[in-house]
Amino acid sequence: MNGYDATVVASEGIDESNEKYITFRKTYRKRFGENPTIYAVNGYDAVMLLATLIGRVGLNPENVKIALYGLSNYLGAGGELHFDSNGDAIKKVNFFIVHKGKFIDYAEKSPF
Repeated sequence: MNGYDATVVASEGIDESNEKYITFRKTYRKRFGENPTIYAVNGYDAVMLLATLIGRVGLNPENVKIALYGLSNYLGAGGELHFDSNGDAIKKVNFFIVHKGKFIDYAEKSPF
């Protein structure tokens, strides 16, 4: 057991069977030669969501904010996304545990 074993890590999860993710990953790989990080996925989703909202309500920042707050069931490359009345994103979070230097999905199987 090393110093990191039994460390629990929280991370946003990505549903790799999501069609939007599959399409994004394919395009990203073609351009950059590697799989996208969670940061690339989140950045892509942020831009696409903003473009969608602007397409619906126009460029007025207040209208965009109102459209964003309370938005539910937006399906992006990173999965389903919701926003509460304060504009805070609500996303699924996965927990992993470090065991022998590997990340193991805590929900599926704990090695301890």
